[in-house]
Amino acid sequence: ATLSIAYLPYIARVVRGAALRERSLPYVSALGMLGMSGRRICLRHLVPNLLPLVLVQATTSFGYTMLDVAAFSFIGLGTQPPTAEWGLMVANGSPGILSGRPEQALYAGLVIVVFVVACNLLGGELSRRLRGEDR
Repeated sequence: ATLSIAYLPYIARVVRGAALRERSLPYVSALGMLGMSGRRICLRHLVPNLLPLVLVQATTSFGYTMLDVAAFSFIGLGTQPPTAEWGLMVANGSPGILSGRPEQALYAGLVIVVFVVACNLLGGELSRRLRGEDR
């Protein structure tokens, strides 16, 4: 919950910039000239146009949030044993690296990397699909 609040300004900054750009488009002025209220323009046109951007940003940020959770657990500030958590698994397996048994730390670290890359790829694919681009 705390990390989601910490990432909120990054998403809000991107959405704000997109909202300002969208608001300056001619169709918004035309809707205002037709007598639509600002609230109706926002709820009916701006929010649906910005929703894909929010979804993509949230998907991408989720991977980085999980990376932060793993980092906090690795340094001892996250979940504590016996709870299974990737960063904790890396921390518990790190002494095995020097003794020639790196499997636990290696596999947990690999899962973290694969998860973050998968979230980024999912965010990129969502962005392409929601914009209607072909490969």
